[in-house]
Amino acid sequence: MPHAPLDPQTLYLMRETIRRRLEEGATVREAAAEARGIASGREVGADARQIDDTVHDLLAEIDALLPDLAPVEHDGRTYRPVDDQEVASALAYALAFDERGKRRKTGWEGMFTKIAAASLAQMLRRSNLIVFQGPPTPHHTAGGYQVPGKSQATRTRRGG
Repeated sequence: MPHAPLDPQTLYLMRETIRRRLEEGATVREAAAEARGIASGREVGADARQIDDTVHDLLAEIDALLPDLAPVEHDGRTYRPVDDQEVASALAYALAFDERGKRRKTGWEGMFTKIAAASLAQMLRRSNLIVFQGPPTPHHTAGGYQVPGKSQATRTRRGG
């Protein structure tokens, strides 16, 4: 049986509490817990899952109002925050290919990897995790390796 939506005044108080607490420097968990407390006290018959879903929706709504994250410098490298689509794309690649770049033979190729990756990206966002991406690494050059103590032999084509 679906529950009645929360009272608009309760939603307003929850939203303002989250916003105010975040501005005061509280963690997202602390602000969310306080908003849950307001909803539980004002909406006696409300289901805990409904309250949790409402708090999640309010956090997502407020997140859109917060300023974008700036790139971060660490160990001389610049890292930039990535959006859910980029996280899902990287996860889909990781699920579809092994560390050598060879396609996995799991029997679940195709849409499954994209669906699972999108679900994982959403779960990361709901957990308030932020993913940063570093600068691209140089491409591997297999011909540049020299064995210590050996001279570098040049290859020639045979028969020509």
